[in-house]
Amino acid sequence: MAWCVAYGVLSGIAAALLVPVVADLASGDRDAIGAHLLTLAIVTAAAGVVRYVQTMRGSAAALQTLSTMHQRLGDHLVSLPLGWFDSDRTGRLSRVATDGTMMITGIFAHLLAPLIIAVAGPATVTVALFWYDWRLGLAAALSIPVLALAFRFGAASVASGEARNHIADVEAATRVIEFGRNQWVLRAFGRSAHGYRPLQEAIEEQRRTRRRTLGHGVVGLSVGGLAVQLAVTALMLACVRLALDGAVAPAAAVALIALAFRFAGRGRRSCATSRSPCRPAR
Repeated sequence: MAWCVAYGVLSGIAAALLVPVVADLASGDRDAIGAHLLTLAIVTAAAGVVRYVQTMRGSAAALQTLSTMHQRLGDHLVSLPLGWFDSDRTGRLSRVATDGTMMITGIFAHLLAPLIIAVAGPATVTVALFWYDWRLGLAAALSIPVLALAFRFGAASVASGEARNHIADVEAATRVIEFGRNQWVLRAFGRSAHGYRPLQEAIEEQRRTRRRTLGHGVVGLSVGGLAVQLAVTALMLACVRLALDGAVAPAAAVALIALAFRFAGRGRRSCATSRSPCRPAR
């Protein structure tokens, strides 16, 4: 987590350093632009190193978590009585041992780092905007609660849909195991997979549930995307107004607008990260 925070801060600083570079280019100040470019290069190189270390540590944590969960799950299963393994519980077990463990592992491998960086990066950019002009910083700070509420709504939509998916997936897995165990009875009565109604109904319900979940997830993500666009628009209007009033140079205003996109870009990617649970049925 510390490496994720460090990368988010460094990436925000690198984005903020683009403003003086653009201003120096517009003014033709070669001495100042050299110093700013050197600082930008050092910060960018440091961010690359930190990103590499953070990625490697996240992958190692994910593999360790997966190994530990499988080991603990196996140790627990051998202590259970044989009567525990009925069709319903076996279906739940297969769901936990596959999708459940991989979902938890994905937190360390794919989800935790983007979420932390999505907070540290914009926070650093907000501080930089306050440094350049307090009005821009204030506009960015006021947009943070709006973005947080929008992303919270999107996350809640995805989470509720994932809970419904879990119930439908467990039911389908249970029926598949039941279908396999009762093959001798089904074949004796000439029943194939297409003639086993409980399995057909479970698979159809799984498909319907995932489609509903996908629709709800799209709504939640659309709300988050709209909030990001509104935040970017507000910051752009503030930059344009400052440029028209002469508070900042036009070239610096262009760079500040790019910085505003950087502020909201992390939030957009953070919102997109939550789309993975809303995958369509296979």
